[in-house]
Parts: sequence; structure tokens; C-alpha cells
Amino acid sequence: MERAAAAHARTSIDADTIEVRDEPASGTEIGSAMLLPGGRTHYLVASKQVSAVPFGVEDEQILDALAHMATDTLGARDSVESLRRYVDRDPLTGLPNQRAFQSALATFNRERRPFEGIAVLFIDLDDFKNLNDGRGHHVGDKMLCLVGQRLCTVAEEGGFAARVGGDEFVLILRGLRSSEDARHRAQALIQELSAPEAVAGDTLAPVVSVGVAFSAYEEPDPSTIVIEADRAMLAVKRGRGRAGRERSSTMDVTSVQVDPLQEAAARAVRDSGLDLVYQPIVDLNTGHIWAFEALVRVEDPVLGAIEPSALIAQLRGLDLLDDLTVQVVEKAMSAAVSFRNTGSGVDYMAVNVDLEQLAAERLGNYLAEMPRRFPGIRLCVELNERSLNVADDALRAQAQRLRDAGVMIALDDYGAEGSSASAVATFPLDILKLDRTLITELAVEQRQREIVRAMQAFAVAVGVRAIVEGVESEETVTLLRELGVTDVQGYVFGLPGTRRGVEHRLMTLGSLAADSLDWP
Repeated sequence: MERAAAAHARTSIDADTIEVRDEPASGTEIGSAMLLPGGRTHYLVASKQVSAVPFGVEDEQILDALAHMATDTLGARDSVESLRRYVDRDPLTGLPNQRAFQSALATFNRERRPFEGIAVLFIDLDDFKNLNDGRGHHVGDKMLCLVGQRLCTVAEEGGFAARVGGDEFVLILRGLRSSEDARHRAQALIQELSAPEAVAGDTLAPVVSVGVAFSAYEEPDPSTIVIEADRAMLAVKRGRGRAGRERSSTMDVTSVQVDPLQEAAARAVRDSGLDLVYQPIVDLNTGHIWAFEALVRVEDPVLGAIEPSALIAQLRGLDLLDDLTVQVVEKAMSAAVSFRNTGSGVDYMAVNVDLEQLAAERLGNYLAEMPRRFPGIRLCVELNERSLNVADDALRAQAQRLRDAGVMIALDDYGAEGSSASAVATFPLDILKLDRTLITELAVEQRQREIVRAMQAFAVAVGVRAIVEGVESEETVTLLRELGVTDVQGYVFGLPGTRRGVEHRLMTLGSLAADSLDWP
């Protein structure tokens, strides 16, 4: 507001300089005081050369009016901030209150980093009513303030503490990896809270029941974390009552329930627990492999094998798909170097990505670096056919920038989603992969054969390379060759192989696809 007052004065007063400063006007200057929150005073001062026309009464009045406006505005702003602090604070302990806690929890839940767990600790002071009744409310207040001070110290390390009831406190812990991490932090907290201390002639030794609820991922409703923490705290109190044991601080830890598949998907990315297998792409004219497609496989220690489509769906929802793709690209490109070094001459590697991932702010810049990082290896990114339905001019331009950088673009599963030929013709592509559904009845359906023949011709006409997917028999290979198809992939050449298995195959057979087939 001070800067705004000076800016307004410059448009209304003929002066060489107008500034806000700590010293009042002197000599030929004119100025007016501005009272700031906290009792400080600044001055709005105008000055000009001695030889110039002196300031007039109107100039002084303008300066006074602007200074008073600034004083009133800053005072009102300070009053609003003071009111906000009052509304959000517990007056006894100085900690944030329930309202501030709910706001902070929502923010922490929404803004947590990938794989960052948070926990809510619900803390209840045991026998607080007896303390108040037996030793007086002034002692009870001292106890509440002591606990508040200790929680505030813990919160300074990146957490958030609040008093949410008479003898109830909460603490948010951030940056956790597991419920065990939350347990260890809570145990340390209990030791700190329970230590005896002399306060104004009274020795206070808080005894607390603590419920801990751990949340591994962003919750649709963060209040569920609080509910679970409250339940865990009540379980501690009930157990204490049934056992009739000596009064000492204790706790119980629980976790907010999550979808096991979601948890397994996140675990695979967090722990780099994914494997890749490689399926060859074969040139029918030569009978040799010229590329591999990297396919993701995950064997979870709890759920076992996870279907790739289910894995991808979960990671999209967790906003972890980019993390997965980076891991896949790094492993696949490293494998491609090994495959080329066998002397086979195979130097193309395909990976699957979503069109939206090509944006520069996501993976576009990263992918564009692959030709430089892996010289001599051609990376091909495969987009699913649905991509054409969401492609805009910006993404088309980004796809072209990647091609200019040396990255190939393929459209996968063409023919399964009904994309128009014009959409294919206008999107920057190098490869068109025909979906397996187009060849399911190739031996008996003349219509399928004509569709495949036409699509092969279409690909040639628009300058892209067509690859037929899902080829599983020698009969299909023969028919496709007769239809003019030049490139295929599928189980007829064997199941997708591990990196070690593919390396062995290439060192043994070179790039020969299969010696059992009748190659021309």
C-alpha cells in the first residue's frame, strides 16, 4: 500500500522524486506521516530542485490525503490479519485450533509429493478431569500449555499441531514412507510428551493416549484419516480400562484402507519393481528382426502378477504414470544398447506412452533427449488410437518436434477405435500398427483380407510403415505376405523375452526371426 500511495502521488504532483522513507520531509520538501501496524511511522515525501517552482498547498493536501488513505488501509488489513489469527488460534495454548487444523490437513493431503505418506496423531490427555478437580484449573491450564509447547516444537520440524478440544490435540506428520515410519515418530513423540517437568511450582507428567492413522496416498476425503486416528485413540483408552494397568502413555497405529491394487501399483513404481519383456518386430521381406517393443510386467509380492492395463489405470489415477514411463524408457533404451552390441544390427526400441505425456512440461523434453543420450538407438513412442480423439494443435506440434529430434512416432492398435483416415493422415506419424482384431478371421474372411490390403496400401500412400500386430500362426504370416504386408509382430516368433533371453537369441541367431518359417 505504501508503494501504491507513492505511485498515485507521482501522477498528481509535479516533483522530481516521490518516495516512502523513514525520515520526515526537510528543507523545500513536502511530506506526510503514515502510521503503520506495530506503531511504526513512515513518511511519504516529495522533493524537487530548489530552482523549480515551489510546491503548493494543493500538493500538500494531495500528499496528506494519500498518506491518510494508506494509514487507514494498512490498519484495516492488520485488523483483518489479527482477527484471522484470533479465529484460527486456541487462546490458551496459542496452537492452531480445529478450523485451522482442517484447512492444513486438506492442504497437506492435496499437495503431498508422490509416495509421500502423512499421518494424523489424535492425542488425548488421560485423567485431565481429575487433575482439574483435584489440583485446580490453573494446574490443568499449565498442563495444556506444556503439552502445547512440546507439540509446537515437534511441528516446527515440518508437521502441524493443533488443539481441537478441551484435552484433545492433533498432530500431522509429513514425509512418511510407511505406517512403521509413523509408529517410530509417534513413539518418540510420546516419550517427549510424557517427560515430567516442574512448571511454576508444580511437577507435571502428562499421560497420553495416542491414535495414529497413516495415509499412503492422497485421500478423496482427508477427514477419513482423522476418523481412523480417533478410533485408534479410543481403542487405546478402552484397552487401558480393561487391563487396569498402570497409567502410562501408549498408542495404537492404523492405516487408512486403500485399494490393494492401487497400493501395489504405487509400490511397483516406488520400489522400481517392474520388469520388461521384449517382443520382436519382423520384416517379412527379409525374415529378420529390426525392432523390439518393450512390454511392462509386474509381479507384486502380495497380489502376484498385475495386468498391465490395470496397472496403467491405477497409475493414471495416482498421477504416477510419468514416473512409470521414465523407468520403462530408461530400462528399454539400456536394453537396446545391449541388443545392438550383440552385432545383430537391431537398433530400434518402441515404448508405449499417452499422447498427453508428449507435452514439453511432462515428458516431451525428456524424450527429446534420448537420441543424444543413446546415439545410434532409435526410440519409437507408441500412442494408442484414442490419442487422435484428443490431439490438438499443440500436441501435434510437439509430436513433430520429437520427430525432428530423432524420435519416431507410432499409432498403436489402429482399427480398434474407429479413428478416421484423415486424422491419421494429418497427425505426425512414422508407423501405423494395425490392431490384431483385423486379422482374427483372415483365413476365411475375404472382407478382412481386403481391409488389410487396403490399409497396407493406405500406409504406403501417406508415407508411414505399417505393422500388423497379433500374428500367431505361420498360415497368417503367409496370407499377410500375399496381401503385401511387410512388417509384423506376434507370438508366432515366440513369447516376449527377457533382456537376457533376447541377448542370447541375438548372439545365437543374429536378427533371424525364426528358422522354422519358410522365409523367401
